Amino acid sequence: MRVFLNDPASESNGSMVVWVDDELVIEHESLRFRNRITPASYIQRFLFNTFHGGSSPEWAPRSKDGSYKTDCAYFDDIKLLSSL
Repeated sequence: MRVFLNDPASESNGSMVVWVDDELVIEHESLRFRNRITPASYIQRFLFNTFHGGSSPEWAPRSKDGSYKTDCAYFDDIKLLSSL
């Protein structure tokens, strides 16, 4: 995911795009995330979360034969960049 805040605040020139396995899957442009630029209007937190399912066995990953298995998720190229 890449997010650019609108700058200057009066413009709708922000954007948000998402890639999965090097394929662009979401693209939103001409966004206005903020209407003034203050210290509070900058991105201040980064949350990374992954979710596989619920809290009962029917959500557990299974092999083709129905037996339980271990699944792994790999994430790469995580970067936090600032233009400040």
